[in-house]
Amino acid sequence: MVPPVAGKDRLDPHYFFDDGNVVFRVESTYFRVHRFYFMRESRVFRDMFSLPVPASGAVEGMSVSNPIVLEQVKAGDFRSLLWFFYNSHYDHDPAHADKFRTWTGILRLSRLWSFKRLFKLASDKLKSLHFPDPFIKIGISLEFRLLPEWALPEYVEICRRLEPLKISEIAQLPPEIIAKVAALREIPGRESLGPSVVQEMLMTTLACNDSPLPQPPKKRQRTST
Repeated sequence: MVPPVAGKDRLDPHYFFDDGNVVFRVESTYFRVHRFYFMRESRVFRDMFSLPVPASGAVEGMSVSNPIVLEQVKAGDFRSLLWFFYNSHYDHDPAHADKFRTWTGILRLSRLWSFKRLFKLASDKLKSLHFPDPFIKIGISLEFRLLPEWALPEYVEICRRLEPLKISEIAQLPPEIIAKVAALREIPGRESLGPSVVQEMLMTTLACNDSPLPQPPKKRQRTST
């Protein structure tokens, strides 16, 4: 039996399984999936799903009426993550395997929830994709604080470029990167600038962020009124 939902809320047409054992609400969409995948990828989720059942018996995530609400997550990103979980042959799925949006969604949630294996896989996949605009990969490297060499070819490209950088391109870079790119572009013969020179200049700015990652949402116990 399909559970009722109110207003603009809806059950996801692809990821609401009859035998699912956890219900998430992302934006206005409900997903009933299998907690195994989340527990497999993160100790934090394993600990969360191992919490004792409260005396009231109202366990969050057991039904549409009491889901685990993922407040700062986009439904599209969550759907991309589930696509990966439920598709063991993801590299052979032409509808998603080479899509920028799919892998950035997976990368974003992998970082948010400390899915280390998936974070590396998604970053490697994005690195292998070709984008005509070098600022796409530069933007990814800055957003997710990837290691310097991840977007090194793209930095080399914009430093070698003879045409001036556009204002819209410069606006995508933080001030410290703008200063270093500008200095590199002032080097005589920059059209043959070597990657090692660019990497050395940018290394301190693009170093990977070692700060703690955000944690998964905590399950809330419903209180009686």
